[in-house]
Amino acid sequence: MRGLLVVPMPEMNAGDGVIEDGVRQLLDESFPGIDLDLYYIECVGVPANGALAAHADRSLLASYSLLIVCGTPWLWDRCEESRKYADLSYLVEAMPRATKIALGIGACLPLMSNPSLLIGAPSTLCRLRELWRLFALITVRDSFAGSILRAAGVETLALPCPSVVAGERMAARMQAEHAERNPAIVVYLPQIGISRDALPRAFVDDYLAAQIDFAAASNVDVACILPAEAEWVAKALRRPLAQVSVLADRESIYRYVAHRPLLVTGRIHVAIPAFMAGTRCCLLPVDSRYRTAEEVGVPIGWRWGGYLPVAHLPHESWRDLVRQIGWRNLLVPASLQWRLNRSRFDIQQYRRVVRERLATLPID
Repeated sequence: MRGLLVVPMPEMNAGDGVIEDGVRQLLDESFPGIDLDLYYIECVGVPANGALAAHADRSLLASYSLLIVCGTPWLWDRCEESRKYADLSYLVEAMPRATKIALGIGACLPLMSNPSLLIGAPSTLCRLRELWRLFALITVRDSFAGSILRAAGVETLALPCPSVVAGERMAARMQAEHAERNPAIVVYLPQIGISRDALPRAFVDDYLAAQIDFAAASNVDVACILPAEAEWVAKALRRPLAQVSVLADRESIYRYVAHRPLLVTGRIHVAIPAFMAGTRCCLLPVDSRYRTAEEVGVPIGWRWGGYLPVAHLPHESWRDLVRQIGWRNLLVPASLQWRLNRSRFDIQQYRRVVRERLATLPID
């Protein structure tokens, strides 16, 4: 069996590779020996590594029996007008005989908004219905995505993000390793992220200041996903660029988060594998994507000040917090181990459900 994985360009966000890892493992468990190729969505030209993109030849696409969309945000304001949707629409139309599935569809809406932003747009719902009704199986990674697609008349399964599978695999690998490491932060710059146009300047300033205050502590390791972020952070901290790690791929993420006493980040797919591997972590939210992590069990770092609600944190400010950096002073203290155990139970059920649903699909 040949399958085509629809994924973002790898240089856009190494966290997407964590999702891809999880999707690949789910497919391998359901279809042993499946042959998977990549299609880079929104890619201009032909990728150097041989993956497909830029409206691949229809005769080549016809050789695949399975089209798999790897979960990323697919639901946002006026999403149907995007290049991303144009590319996926081309694939769906060019592969009429292929069985189509999507694992881990997410929404990306402003932080304090709700699904009515899309549900109240009839033209958007119509386009969503036209495209996603052609999929034999869709799992959604957050409640917003489920609500929007249900309003469009599209059947979905509400299940964890596939990245939890990759995190579980990393946890098994870590059991044989031993290391003493510093607390860490993976800094996220919201002003260059996908929600940048919806964020007030005051929110961005507050969000950056909170991260820099934390990163400035002498016993905290600092990293970013993108080189541009690392350059900004090094300048803000007045440190050499070499002191800010760049996590350019999924393996870099796995290695960086392992054996940390504490990890703070705004990156969803840094927080989830860390959490599933047993690292105490905290996600700093920027938009509705935080629900992907929260609904797995990752604690969310709501802060005092700025535009975010009051957090369940035991200090009056982040500056006070930095003076006592231990995890007990940072994370919501209640039931962290219960959250982790629950998530591991959920993922086992998730794998069974996915295997059972995939086994019923009409795949040639």
